[in-house]
Amino acid sequence: FLMHPHIKYSCHKIIKNNKFCGYFVLKKFDGLKCHIVDYLLYDNDDCYNAMIDFSKIFCKKSNIKNLTIWKKNEYFQDVLKLKSDVIPSNTFFVIKMLNKSNIPNISNYENWHISMADSDVF
Repeated sequence: FLMHPHIKYSCHKIIKNNKFCGYFVLKKFDGLKCHIVDYLLYDNDDCYNAMIDFSKIFCKKSNIKNLTIWKKNEYFQDVLKLKSDVIPSNTFFVIKMLNKSNIPNISNYENWHISMADSDVF
């Protein structure tokens, strides 16, 4: 993210009680939206809330009214339900098996951590 030649990403880490909680990456899109394009956090309400709260302040300072994120797991979905001003968006995920794989539970969406950064659109 930091070395992308054309897009400026804003990378952040979350520290709670002197312990690393995770990171997240923000991207402004056409001055109209802000995307949380990537994140990796411990499943902890404080970590997720810190990311959302900081991102909302970042948007407000940038005069951006829309913040988007793809939820990666059900834990995060539960945290988002408690925030009345955040509406998560969903994306579709498709797996095409090219051969018989011995990877257990590959088709279980909860085993994947797909983010906007994994898409060539963002």
